[in-house]
Amino acid sequence: MNRGEAAAPPASEEKTADSNGAGGRLVKAWLDGYKGRFGRDYGRGGVGKLSGVLSRMLKDFDEATLSQAIAAYFAEDRRTYGAGIFEIKMQDGDRDLLPRPEQSPPRDEYSERTLAKMGGQRP
Repeated sequence: MNRGEAAAPPASEEKTADSNGAGGRLVKAWLDGYKGRFGRDYGRGGVGKLSGVLSRMLKDFDEATLSQAIAAYFAEDRRTYGAGIFEIKMQDGDRDLLPRPEQSPPRDEYSERTLAKMGGQRP
């Protein structure tokens, strides 16, 4: 290494830097949800796969949507809580996980026709 070159950070520091940001916050939300549901930590070997799944999902969903979906995922009793199943449910548009658009009030067609006949004047 030449005098003017900076040393590359150790691999462990690079991994920590990668875990920051939206992906890191989503992994933390998942780990917290898992621990809240089961009272134990997520398996060490699964964190890397989980991180990959959530990072891939950030291409299709924003962080807020994924955070809400993760909370909803762990709020319900399910047979399995795997990240792969979560990804499939999200891609399929699972109504229990995705936020619902606000609904407009139902149209009252009779009142609308009556108003139209009256030229827009209310009785």
